[in-house]
Amino acid sequence: MRNKIFILLTAFLLAMTSCGDDKSSVSAPDDETSQEEDSSSSSKKSSSSSKKGSSSSTSSSSSHRAPLSSSSLFDVSKIETGSFTDKRDGHKYKTVTIDGQTWMAQNLNYAKASSIGCHKGDNKDCTKYGRIYTWGDILDSTKSHCGLHDKCSPPLQGICPDGWRIPAAWEWVELLDKLYGSSPDFHKWSGLSPYLFSKDNDYYEGIDAYGLSIAVPGKDDQAALDFFTITQWSSGSPDFIRFSYSGAGVHGPANVTDSASLRCIKGDLIPDVTRPTTTLGVRGDDRKVCNGVEPESFISTKACNKNGENKCRKEADGSTYISKWIRSSSDYYFEYGPFNLFIEEKGKKTCPFEWHIPGRSEWEDLLYTAGGSCYAGYTLKAQEGWGDDYALDALGVGIKPMDSDGVTFPIGGSKKGEITGTVIFKKGSNIATLSDDTANVSGVLCMKGRLIDDTLSLMNPNLEYGEFTDKRDNRTYKTIDIGHTKWMAENLNFETDSSICNGGTRDINSFSCNRYGRYYLYEDALTACPAGWRLPTKEEFDTLVYIAPSKKARYLVSEENDTYKGYNTLGFSLIMKGYIWNGRDDFRDTATYLWSSTVYKDSAVYTLVAYRVAYTDSAYVSKAYAKENSKFNVRCVSEEKVAYGYKGTYGTLVDERDGHEYRTVEINGTTWMAENLKYESKNSTCRKDSCDIYGLHYTYPFDSTGSNPLCPDGWHVSTTADWDSLLAFAQANDSATYAYDLRYTFRWPSYSQGGDTYGMSIIPNTCYRYNDGYDLANVSDEAVACIGAEDVVNERGYYYIMSSTQTNRVNKRVYKRSINMSNNLYRFGIRCVKDK
Repeated sequence: MRNKIFILLTAFLLAMTSCGDDKSSVSAPDDETSQEEDSSSSSKKSSSSSKKGSSSSTSSSSSHRAPLSSSSLFDVSKIETGSFTDKRDGHKYKTVTIDGQTWMAQNLNYAKASSIGCHKGDNKDCTKYGRIYTWGDILDSTKSHCGLHDKCSPPLQGICPDGWRIPAAWEWVELLDKLYGSSPDFHKWSGLSPYLFSKDNDYYEGIDAYGLSIAVPGKDDQAALDFFTITQWSSGSPDFIRFSYSGAGVHGPANVTDSASLRCIKGDLIPDVTRPTTTLGVRGDDRKVCNGVEPESFISTKACNKNGENKCRKEADGSTYISKWIRSSSDYYFEYGPFNLFIEEKGKKTCPFEWHIPGRSEWEDLLYTAGGSCYAGYTLKAQEGWGDDYALDALGVGIKPMDSDGVTFPIGGSKKGEITGTVIFKKGSNIATLSDDTANVSGVLCMKGRLIDDTLSLMNPNLEYGEFTDKRDNRTYKTIDIGHTKWMAENLNFETDSSICNGGTRDINSFSCNRYGRYYLYEDALTACPAGWRLPTKEEFDTLVYIAPSKKARYLVSEENDTYKGYNTLGFSLIMKGYIWNGRDDFRDTATYLWSSTVYKDSAVYTLVAYRVAYTDSAYVSKAYAKENSKFNVRCVSEEKVAYGYKGTYGTLVDERDGHEYRTVEINGTTWMAENLKYESKNSTCRKDSCDIYGLHYTYPFDSTGSNPLCPDGWHVSTTADWDSLLAFAQANDSATYAYDLRYTFRWPSYSQGGDTYGMSIIPNTCYRYNDGYDLANVSDEAVACIGAEDVVNERGYYYIMSSTQTNRVNKRVYKRSINMSNNLYRFGIRCVKDK
């Protein structure tokens, strides 16, 4: 007996229309209008029509369901229809796309998998109502690697065509909620079924408002009203969606003998890595290795592609950076395809500049972050390209197969270009396998930065380093120029009888030796440096510490230091690994000690010590006792001196009066002495400890034109016109740093050292009052340069002052001040200028 609920629905729709609601989007599709039969999508047209039928009535009263209001109904103009053909048997299916999700609009009719056959009343090919399946039929256990009592891992293709899968219960719920207009309690969508049932049903006839065409051939055909889902109970039994004449609901678990229909859904399941233990499963042969192994739960927080939202950072060139999700805080770069697998360099395949092939520990870090090697296939593989496999691409890596088996990546060694093994991602498996085999590499994954056991990773990437190769063992070292000294930028790793590496190893090619160098007894250290190189002196350590801003250890320590991350501003790249005394490591990870060649007394030797403890950040030179069992690291310095500060060429002036020799420099057409005058006169004073360095101080007037002038023949005491021209030139080049550019690179406090851009080399000779020993630097805690000058036209005296402006502050200007003749007690340094 046909249940003509259509009459009741028509009455219901007429009632709504009579209430004046002309905005209702619900109408029964025209009988003559069918869904599109090609793969293109179109908007589903809505029109009203009457449905032919008998006058018989149903025993089910319409009062048993709550009718839907027009405001809650889904806008059918947003629904798209289409079709596709199952390549396995040529069956063509109608499809409907609702809010971006495409569903079959007909029941699956794949004969090979059905053990029951057609619905009663269907033709022999089951083309009207589709086929009836058991849960075992649905699983297609040979392909799905799970069975009746063996819980499957969603998403699951099962017997669905390629590109389609079994929907989850929550996806049915989400769909019905959209069509219902709200989320009902207990998922009982009362009154919705008539809008979903096909108009051609022999029983439970509906208006098929949304094109889903739920087909019901007869009153007692429960299999036509039930649809299996992939949502399973712990027993492995599934939930199913059950429709009735009035509504729908989620039911379960199904029994082994239950039968139902199947509607497949297109595409991959949105990754749900927030529930890794239920989303990620072990398939087929993987059980032999991974049975009982749980995925690392933190993948849910580290994933950047989850819940349908992909926040994985992509670069313009297609590379993917996942640094903030990787445990080691490293960046990864992915590159695939037969034409750009590697970059060719000297006949060998390698990674781009500043990248490297990850080593085993780095691969292990990545796989661990991806949930563990048993699940890395789920989380690292792309969502497409793997055939029947599925993947979540949770970290945005998007690994794709490169051949029929999958893809095989190389594992790098400690040397550039060295391959020590492979990482294999196979089709049909979600294990990432680490292998010692080095053959059959089909892809490459490069990691940003240099090799972890390569000292290059310790360097400052913003600085330019040199290189030196020790001919004794062909080991190459990076070098850096600091001040006038060329330093090795890494610890020496030349093997001697008593030298040893961190951790106690002596293997010169070990990770420890390669990265941190060796520890030496003092006697060995004296001769350990290669030809043309030597141990640094105390003075060279002094200079190094002076150049480090504010004498802070962080400016010398590498950013890659294990526990205390430095700035490595100077490129010195220190690594804090302590020292070895009496066979044990001391101050490991908090300090470093380097030998010098300077003996303090007896068995005490100067060393460089940089250390970091609580509330301390220091780098200083100290005295250490060269005891028999003390072993420190070695940094060699080159015998070759390098230019620092002024890069130009100095001239030479010899004062025939006393034989003093001066450097001279030409600045903007004027030739200056690049040092303070040292000529003794009746009005001169040697104030500083070394007059050869700081020059003498003189009282105004400076006797520049008298019988005994201060400056050598052909030269004169600098005038205010000379200074005005010099300062205007320097300020025009850089008004912010002009004072810094005129200062010498040394002699000033470390916090206010100069750049000596023009070679003027002004040093803090201080302002001095000769009658009582008053020294401005001593009183105000300033480093001060005072240089006298003459205003020839007005016959007045001036001096130019440059200072650090008290402790730890830098004065960025040069001041001109007049000399008070009524209290003319001060004496000043003098710079002579060549006559024109």
